[in-house]
Amino acid sequence: MREIKFRGKKINGSGWIYGMPNYQMTHIFNDSQVDSVDNYEVIPETIGQFIGIDTKGKEVYDGDYMRYRRRNGQWCKCTVVYRDAGFSFENKTEYATYHAAIFMNKGKIYAEKIGNKFDSKPLTVNRFRDDDDF
Repeated sequence: MREIKFRGKKINGSGWIYGMPNYQMTHIFNDSQVDSVDNYEVIPETIGQFIGIDTKGKEVYDGDYMRYRRRNGQWCKCTVVYRDAGFSFENKTEYATYHAAIFMNKGKIYAEKIGNKFDSKPLTVNRFRDDDDF
């Protein structure tokens, strides 16, 4: 069974909290019990749902930056987004924005987490280079 959990950045700037959000999406309860009194105020825009584990064993959430190798061997950088009732990789190129399916097997995502849009600098536009310069 898939684990349902979320993360959000604490409003006081002291890091991330993991658990379940309230209905207003302003607080996250520190455990999976929504009726718990142990909750933290978070920045609503930072709340993201857990979607799986990357190739290095890191937890992946909505809003994370990923990289994966395309079929032609080139590296591609993307952002995990929730779109059209599911999660996908959003890939921005010089000309357009594309969405690709996230390939998973038993909860493992075939990509590597390289940061997130809240703690890392923005991704640069993909130019489909063969180098490993990230």
